[in-house]
Formats: sequence, structure tokens, C-alpha cells
Amino acid sequence: IPFNSQRTFGMSFGMQLAWMKVHFKDDYAMFNEDGTITVRPIEYGEGETFKKSYISYTALRFPIYLEYQRIINRREIFATIGCSVEWRSGEHSRYKTNNNTITPTKDIFINPIGLNLELQIGYSCLAFYMRTSLTPLMKTNHAPKAYPTSMGMSLCF
Repeated sequence: IPFNSQRTFGMSFGMQLAWMKVHFKDDYAMFNEDGTITVRPIEYGEGETFKKSYISYTALRFPIYLEYQRIINRREIFATIGCSVEWRSGEHSRYKTNNNTITPTKDIFINPIGLNLELQIGYSCLAFYMRTSLTPLMKTNHAPKAYPTSMGMSLCF
């Protein structure tokens, strides 16, 4: 939605579906112990060795951006800042060994609604983005404070 007649400043919005995986330090996993979420060392069985540990969840995200864009040398340059509201579900904690896949808990007290700050900058077919959560991933009266942040680069061909 342009705000000026040159169509260089305006608002954009969308919808994103994301499958998130947050990995832990080797030999550590997340457990629900009597209603309290803890991250602690994994106790292995005979002959088991560590492969990976993580929590995963899905998110349906609705970003709203203020955007500046301009054509320079027949290529577009743009910058955006905005926020997104996301609905989180399907969470679980999991770790894998050479012998098994173990799910210590499917209830990590995830906050079902999150609010994020979003930034993007790009020129032509190269763009960089950053997203950081303004609300904790999990309910802090039951779990440690965690604020997911992601950064990346996108290319078009």
C-alpha cells in the first residue's frame, strides 16, 4: 500500500508458515520435571552416544512492515521495519542418540502468541533480514527465558 505518489514509501503485509527448530549444546536437552522446564545433561543408556537435541514448534506469522523502496541503476533497493504477530503450536523437546529418538516432553509451556520485531534491507537480488522476539518463547513462571532471534540472507536467480 503506497503512501506517496512516487510509490517509494508504504506498508506491506503478509502471512508466513514456519517450522522452527532450536538446537541445544551437545549432551543437553529440555525436560519437564513436575511442571518446571529445565535444560540439563542427558543420561544415556549403555552404548548410546549423542547426535543432536532440540525443541521444535510451528508458527503462523503475520508481518506488517513500513517499507521504503527506490530504483537505482534499474535495480530496486529497499528497507523495511515492522512487527509480526505469530501463533505457535505443535511444540516438543527431542534428542537423538545413535540408537534412539527420545521425546522427553511435548509440553514446554510455549507462549501460544508471540510478538516479533522484523527488519529487512536489500538491493536487487540480495537481501538481509533479522527477526527477534519481543515476548518470551515460553511461559517464564514455568520455564527459562528464551527470546528467539534469526538472521539470514536471501538471493534470487
